[in-house]
Amino acid sequence: MILQSPTISGSINVSGSLNLNGQALTVSLVPIYGSTSPLSLNSTASIQTLTVTGENFDGTAIGYVKGNNGTRYDPTTSIRNSDVQLTLNFSGSDRLTSANEPYDIYILNGNGENTFEENIVNVDASPVWQTPAGKIGEVCIGNSLTASFNISATDPDSNDTVSYFITGGALPTGMTFISSSGEISQSGEIVEQVSDTYSSSGVNYNTTFAATDSTSNVLRTFYITKKWRDGSSEALAVQYGSEITTLLGGSFTPGRYWLTGLSSAGLAAQQVYVNADGWMLFYRHAGTGGSYNSTYEIQGNTLGEAAVGTPVSPTMGLTDTGASTTAGSRGVGRFSTEFTRALGGNNATNNVIWMTVGSNTVYITDAQWWSTASSGDGYGQTSLSFGATYAGRRTYTNFTGDATRPTSTYPGAISTIPWYEGISYSGGYDGGWHKATTVYIREY
Repeated sequence: MILQSPTISGSINVSGSLNLNGQALTVSLVPIYGSTSPLSLNSTASIQTLTVTGENFDGTAIGYVKGNNGTRYDPTTSIRNSDVQLTLNFSGSDRLTSANEPYDIYILNGNGENTFEENIVNVDASPVWQTPAGKIGEVCIGNSLTASFNISATDPDSNDTVSYFITGGALPTGMTFISSSGEISQSGEIVEQVSDTYSSSGVNYNTTFAATDSTSNVLRTFYITKKWRDGSSEALAVQYGSEITTLLGGSFTPGRYWLTGLSSAGLAAQQVYVNADGWMLFYRHAGTGGSYNSTYEIQGNTLGEAAVGTPVSPTMGLTDTGASTTAGSRGVGRFSTEFTRALGGNNATNNVIWMTVGSNTVYITDAQWWSTASSGDGYGQTSLSFGATYAGRRTYTNFTGDATRPTSTYPGAISTIPWYEGISYSGGYDGGWHKATTVYIREY
């Protein structure tokens, strides 16, 4: 029976031959390339083996390569493992060299159909950098490096060992480079070099490294940023405001900087307002203009020695950012006594407290700050020296004020009390109560 114009859905399985109009039909398989492994060969290997995968490799399919010079290089053996895999072995004089890399992969079926893929295989391939070019780390003057920096490259030839060397530039002084591993380390503190010029963004040390497998070198440039501890971040905190004014010089701008106070005190850094002379603000209350206002009452002894609000600036108002919003301390911004003392170096004779209450200003030394007169909280009242100027800070010595007061010069030649220890007062005292109070400290 002969079917006229048959419609076929699905597949046809043929046993024997297939004819069309009396003519035998043949099917030519076209090979399809998939992948090659490995992509790099070792020139010293006794046998170089490539595994090529794909589709439609007919029963007599073979593989070979072509170099970048167009020359065909046949393998010592080409083995058809299946219709999806060939194994090409190059040995003896047939081994491939790096002279004509990269090599193209060719697949040739017995029916003449072929396919190829360009630039697939290399021999003794150069190391490949794994670490991106650019910044690899940051160090800070005066700090020790807590972890090493590392650069890394790999070599496609598994038998090759990658090492490193510097070809240009330099590392910051004191840093050590280990050529066998690519590790960059530092012992001791990072130092400031004569060539270093302060910049808020730091100074970059550019260094060009070569990764080598003893056959070829690949260059890459990296840099390490060296920064100054300038109080611009918690990580770059310094002890005192004077360190920042000295470092920045004419470029210094009064404002808040990250400080720790005396480093041996082990306190966390906080943002502290520093003025042009390095004085560090630790207490601010705008007062209520000489008249009591219960909303902004300061209950001194109740607050103890703890931090209250945050002293953001010497002009901070009663409702400005930083001012406490809690009854009994509204409008107050102050650091804890512990942190305040650390800002003064934890040293009575080597710190100065500059307190302005209303119209009176005093400079106090030979004592450390206390917020409550009682010694039960670990601080308490002591004798002190004071004067109307910084230079005259010991005009009056061995002064002991009222036994119930916070640090003050009352009753003395210059009357100042930062706040009342009890209730019903909303500011400091300069001969009259409820006055604006601003207090700084510095070490000398």
